[in-house]
Amino acid sequence: MELVCAARPYLNDAPWTLTAIDARSHHPYNRSSVVEVPVPAAELDPAPVFLIRDAATDAGVHSPEQAIAQTGSQSDVISTGLVSLQTAHSLLGLFHVHYGRWVRFPEDIPTDRLLLQVRKSPLLLCSIFLISVRHTSQNLADRLAPRLFEESKRLITTSLLEVPQTVEFFQAVLILSLWSTTIGQVPLSIDSWLLTGYAIQQALASPHFMDVIRPGSSQHSSDSLDAWCLWNHLCVAHLQYCVGTRRHSLLTQAQVDQCVDFVKSNEVNNYEARMGAEVQLYWIIYNKCGIAQVDLAGTKLALQAWQQDWMVLFHEPRSQFLQMGFHFAHLLAHCQSLKSPKSVMHSSVLKEMIKHSKIIINLAIDTTDDRTRHLTDHIYHILSFSALTLCRIVHTYESKLRATNYDTTELDNIVFKLINWFKTIGLPCHAAHILGDIVHAQFQKLRPDFQPSTPLVSGALSENPGAYYSSEELLLPPDLSFLYPNFIGSEMFDADGGLESWPEWAQVHSDTDASVYLAPLAALSRRWQPLIEEASFRELKLNSESVLYAIDNNILTPRRLSYLRRLNYSFLQPDEEHPPTTRAEVDTGFMPLFRLLAQIPLQDEPLVDFNVTIPWAPSGPSYLSKLEDHVEDNFDELKASLPEVPMIRSFYFCRGFDRFFYSPRSFCLIVGTMSRLGSLTLRLMSQRGPENVLKERNELARSLNGLPSSIHQFDLDYYVNPRLLLDAMSLAPTEEDILSRELCKFSQREGLKDFSFTGSIEPTILWPSESETVEKPHWPSLKAFELTPSDVSPSGKRLVVRNVWRSPDSWHPMYPVDDVANEYFAAAARCVSRMPKAEYLSVELKDSWSTTLVFCTGYPNDPDEPILRLSGGGGAKISEETEKEWRKTAEIHNLKFSMEVDEEENQGIDNES
Repeated sequence: MELVCAARPYLNDAPWTLTAIDARSHHPYNRSSVVEVPVPAAELDPAPVFLIRDAATDAGVHSPEQAIAQTGSQSDVISTGLVSLQTAHSLLGLFHVHYGRWVRFPEDIPTDRLLLQVRKSPLLLCSIFLISVRHTSQNLADRLAPRLFEESKRLITTSLLEVPQTVEFFQAVLILSLWSTTIGQVPLSIDSWLLTGYAIQQALASPHFMDVIRPGSSQHSSDSLDAWCLWNHLCVAHLQYCVGTRRHSLLTQAQVDQCVDFVKSNEVNNYEARMGAEVQLYWIIYNKCGIAQVDLAGTKLALQAWQQDWMVLFHEPRSQFLQMGFHFAHLLAHCQSLKSPKSVMHSSVLKEMIKHSKIIINLAIDTTDDRTRHLTDHIYHILSFSALTLCRIVHTYESKLRATNYDTTELDNIVFKLINWFKTIGLPCHAAHILGDIVHAQFQKLRPDFQPSTPLVSGALSENPGAYYSSEELLLPPDLSFLYPNFIGSEMFDADGGLESWPEWAQVHSDTDASVYLAPLAALSRRWQPLIEEASFRELKLNSESVLYAIDNNILTPRRLSYLRRLNYSFLQPDEEHPPTTRAEVDTGFMPLFRLLAQIPLQDEPLVDFNVTIPWAPSGPSYLSKLEDHVEDNFDELKASLPEVPMIRSFYFCRGFDRFFYSPRSFCLIVGTMSRLGSLTLRLMSQRGPENVLKERNELARSLNGLPSSIHQFDLDYYVNPRLLLDAMSLAPTEEDILSRELCKFSQREGLKDFSFTGSIEPTILWPSESETVEKPHWPSLKAFELTPSDVSPSGKRLVVRNVWRSPDSWHPMYPVDDVANEYFAAAARCVSRMPKAEYLSVELKDSWSTTLVFCTGYPNDPDEPILRLSGGGGAKISEETEKEWRKTAEIHNLKFSMEVDEEENQGIDNES
């Protein structure tokens, strides 16, 4: 049985010719063409051709191509305009977090510096973007990926004849080889065996790998560590595709031994140790499992010896990948044994094949986490091969399996479960979706009568608790109990770093925060650190002091920030220790925090809920007197340097300090950097004199246009003392209120679904005056509109009044003013008539009964409820004109008009109610 996807065989002989490769021979035991390690150049005279070449260079002899290359600079996908600098920064940040260790990028290097380094190689830059763009959005991937793929193929083709190659070439080869299915959307869209084989040959001529290829070398200096690790990674990729394509390996036993000796003789982390273990494992698979006559007993002994040799890694985080490789080796050996003409024990062989296939599939599903979507394509190839193997076994031997009491329906369900699990991984362009479709097509072809008997495994990455596993599926053989530790760690972090900062970090949290007590536990076990960090950094409570502490101690690294889901930031409350000063508080902690949030690795969707509060200032002249010298608003100067923060999902801001010196529009400017924001809640106020109030109100109105177009939920509460507002509006009387006009325009945005406003406002927020517009307004996507106008409108009209004569007792309630209130009610009817997706609208008055006009298209639990209701005991009335408008609106929405108005209460409201 071949390691192939049924829709496209991996075994694809081609007439390639590479130095020292006999491409016509794929047999592992044909060693005549294997590249031998050369004697170090320092021990020999210069090679004849090199001597002539150097002499030519010294004489100034150059080819025409060299002259052309020297006159022009290299262009890349950024300089050509294919990828913007902003997108490049995000894509590189994503790659750095999830794939950086594959190509040995320094973990702590800032993205800006890394981008400068990577741009030295257009090929590496293009390769990085080609992988990262598959994890952003489907639209961006559809737009950029095909062009990036073509550019990568052009650049890699151009580079093949360059000797020696830079380290960036080898990094690019690794990327293109490890994700060859992802980048081209079909298996082996770039031939990973050919590309890694060429890179191995290039490494023999590269000064970068001089220490690595020297015979007997296994020790490393600090300068050669990256070269050793990069070489091991190349060997892993090459051997995986030698096994996957059943083609010849360019590596020798001596070179494989060097890889293993390097890992065992040097202090490397868990990740690099697993790389060495995989080199040795796939060398065993290559030599033992890919030949026509498999020595099954000898293969099992070799694999058991390998497992015993690396047993310590099987008890550490991320061991599932070694386990998958271990069972994959057994599966391949038994597959080949099954085809052997001497095979007479089909039942036992089938049993082993079924067992190993099930274990591989369950390992993947049971250890799903946020890193799953970023695994190499080889993992998904193994899973696809295991599923196809089960399909073929059941299809070919169904009657024999049933005769030996095998539940073939259960085997079908396992394949079906994997197919649906594939669909939960990443975007539709992910390799899992591609391979899942291939497996599904073969599954339907081979098992056309299958009917699923268990729920789908959906949402594995979205924390869906509905996924179902039967007890038999979770049952493991007794000798494999170590495969599933209670906690599976994360590959995101280097377990060797960051432990010393834990106790200090815990102190910046609230004492009531449960995650505080988890942080110190990380020091107890390196295996637990990733789990502890995921819990500890999921929700943070920060202020300016803790932010600066985190920056100084490098606590909030991009990897830890990738766990962040909720962030609460509070400005320090002015007191004796933190008196108000003329320096902007935003400079001390808030802006540095923003620069940290910009480093959150880009993912498919924004994930962080960001809450900001400004506490009330203590009363008393000792504090208020110090506020008069404050700068008013320095956000204009800062806006140019504000970074984009695309991972903020929702933003909540509550301003409690009524003398705080930042204007309301300041935080709209900040929100403008949250390019993928979905929900925005602002609690604002203006209290600094009539001149400032009028200016701040109009500036807030004009800043609404700069808010992200991604917002679908908008909630603004803007408080100004009524008397202060009237004094402000009298300074510059106008026929229209600018804020009402701009909010009306904002509510008509495409994509906005929920809109809410509380504050002093005119009815024109719901429906502009005839003089303001030629065309009727339209709310194309709005579903809910909630309005709570203040007691007095900006033009001075009172919506509620205190009428003593209507309440003869000692309690003097506020009553609604019907004429003014009906202006809002009628405008609301016109608004809903132009809301094709309308579901709910309310206008709530601030009288003593909270009189509220509510329109709702339907009540599922009470179908007899009227679509229009005016609630409250203040005796508010709906005018004939307003009722007429609402009847027309109901007709537009094909609704039967029904209305109910609460009666006026005869008695005063009970003071206790």
